Amino acid sequence: KVPQHDSILTGHSWVRELLSGHPRRFHNMMGLSKPVFRRLLHELSQYADLAHSRYISSEDRLAIFLRI
Repeated sequence: KVPQHDSILTGHSWVRELLSGHPRRFHNMMGLSKPVFRRLLHELSQYADLAHSRYISSEDRLAIFLRI
């Protein structure tokens, strides 16, 4: 078996690693699939004014919301 929870990354790097990594790991960490995450991000950006700020990306904001 290959360990799934072995990242030493945090913040934006961790989110980017999840988005570029194995779909099952992403689903385990976020509770939804990558396509659903991207669609939700698009919908929130378009209709709820979710946007990048000076210090945190919209992807990071959504990931934080989903992990809490």
